Amino acid sequence: MFISVLQSMKLGIRHLSKIIWSIIIACCIIFVVIDARDEPIRLASGGGLIGFIIIGYKHRSHIVWNQVLWGVFLQFLFGLFILRWSFGKQVFECIGDK
Repeated sequence: MFISVLQSMKLGIRHLSKIIWSIIIACCIIFVVIDARDEPIRLASGGGLIGFIIIGYKHRSHIVWNQVLWGVFLQFLFGLFILRWSFGKQVFECIGDK
């Protein structure tokens, strides 16, 4: 009885994680598409990212997808931090100068 409850909780957490990642990915895609609507050429790098993910999906048994998703998400956040906020630009300019 107790083991079946633990297994169902583990299954629920796994589904919750997939739902959360789906929401995060959807929000990032919507932001990028809306942000690049005036200059669609800026979406070209997204095509490269999608290409790499498709290539990786062909070999999905060898890839830890949680790490891939975290890496892409952190790259997106750093890009926003550096490109959109003057504080982020100043921080990385300071690091670059030193």
